[in-house]
Amino acid sequence: MRFLKYISIFLFFVCSQILGQQNITFSLVAENNKIEIGDYLKVSMRITYPAHFVPSELSFPILESNQSINDTIDIIEVLPIKTNATSDNQGNPLMVWQQDMIIGIYAGGNIALGPFEFIYGKDDVKDTILSNIATITVNTPEIQEDKEFVDIKSIQEDSFTFWEKVWLWLKTYWMWLLIPLVIIVGIIVLVYYINKKPQEEIIVEPNIPLPDLLLQRLQQIEQEKLWQEGKHKEYYSEVTDVIRRFLEYKYEIPTLEKTSDEIMQSLNLVNINKNDYNQLKNLFGLSNMIKFAKSLPSPEENTIAMSIAKGLITKEIKKQSK
Repeated sequence: MRFLKYISIFLFFVCSQILGQQNITFSLVAENNKIEIGDYLKVSMRITYPAHFVPSELSFPILESNQSINDTIDIIEVLPIKTNATSDNQGNPLMVWQQDMIIGIYAGGNIALGPFEFIYGKDDVKDTILSNIATITVNTPEIQEDKEFVDIKSIQEDSFTFWEKVWLWLKTYWMWLLIPLVIIVGIIVLVYYINKKPQEEIIVEPNIPLPDLLLQRLQQIEQEKLWQEGKHKEYYSEVTDVIRRFLEYKYEIPTLEKTSDEIMQSLNLVNINKNDYNQLKNLFGLSNMIKFAKSLPSPEENTIAMSIAKGLITKEIKKQSK
C-alpha cells in the first residue's frame, strides 16, 4: 500500500508538470511578413503562463534598444512591457506578458527571427519554453546589369530673375511682413497722438499806432459823460492820464510817476512846440485846480480840456500820416 501511495504522488507531480507546461505559450508575431530592405518592422513577443507561477522563478527574454540580434537584424527600439490577466477555456487563471519591439533588417531574402527563450522554475528544477520562428521576406531592389551608366545631368540655370524671386517670396510670406508693419504703424500713430499738443489759437491784433488808440480812449471818455454826472475829478484824471501816455510816447520822458510840474520841467529839455507847451501847461493847471483846490469847472473849461488833449494827439496823427 505504501508503494502505491508513492506511485500516486509521483504520477500527480508529473501530470501537474505536463498540464502546467501545456498552459504556457510563447508566440512571436511580426506585423508584416513582407518588407523592403531597410524598412522598420514591429514584432510582438507574447508569453502566456499560469497565474500561480511565482514571478521570482520566471526569466523573460531581455531585450534592449539599439541591440543587434545577429548580423542582419537590429533592434531599433524596445517598447514598454504590457501585462494583463486572462483565463483558459476551463477557467484557469493565466497571466499574459507582452513585449513589442521595432527591428530593422539589412539583408534580402527569407530572414528567420527567433526562437527566443522563456525559463521558469527554481534553480534545481528549471524548464525552457522556446518561441516560434518568424520568417520575414525582405525584398531588395533589382539591379539592371544590362543598362549603361547614365551621364550626369547638366547644370540648369534658374529661370527666375531677382525681382521675380522677391515677388514669389512676398506672395508666400506677405503675412509675416504685414503683422510687424501694422505694429510699427500703430506705434507711430500712438506716439504722434500722445505727443500732439493742442495748438493755441493765435489772435493777431491789428497793429494800431498808439496815438490812434489814445484818441479812441478820449472819445470813450467823452461818451462816458463823467463831468455831466458831476464826476469832475475822475474826468480830469482820465484825460491827463491819456496825455501822460502821449507825452511819454512822443518825447520819451517818464511821466506816470511824476507830478505835472516835473513833467513840464522835463518838457523844457526837449524840442517841443511853444504853443503845445502852453496848452499842456493850461491843461495840467486846470486839472490840478480841480483835484486839489476842489473847485468846480465850468462846462466850457471841461470842453477846452478835452479839446486841448484831442488837438495834441490829432496833430501827431496827421504828422505821421504824411
